[in-house]
Amino acid sequence: MLAVVVCGLVISQAGPRVVRAGTRQQAEAFWSLSTFLLNGALFVLVGLESQSAVRGLTSVALTRGLITVGAVSAAVIGVRFAWLFTTPYLIRLLDRRPQQRLRRVGARARVVTSAVSTTPSCARYRPGSTSRRYACPGARRPTDLSRSPRRPGA
Repeated sequence: MLAVVVCGLVISQAGPRVVRAGTRQQAEAFWSLSTFLLNGALFVLVGLESQSAVRGLTSVALTRGLITVGAVSAAVIGVRFAWLFTTPYLIRLLDRRPQQRLRRVGARARVVTSAVSTTPSCARYRPGSTSRRYACPGARRPTDLSRSPRRPGA
């Protein structure tokens, strides 16, 4: 078993240097189709086996089994949501390198810069105005700001 894992790791590292790109694409397509077919066959076999397993259960055991399946499914889904929503914050908390902080700040700065660059320089903020079209002096037609980011209170 360990030899298969080591062989897979070695081939995955040496494969791009040894095997041509066309062959790798064919192998990827083959293994993708093979995996799909094996998964389909597995689900058919599990379905056939589950029918015979459920037929042998009493009503109490069936109810207990369904409750257990629901509880395990809810726990798995809950852990997945917790993992997905807490991992980025955990990484930010633990990774305090200056380069990482600059990347996060840089992304926010790019968003602000793009928002500012889409707003014409002659557009003025007018409190209480419902119009999102501003006529710039010297412009041939009014500027439509409906596609630009909303300003506070507008």
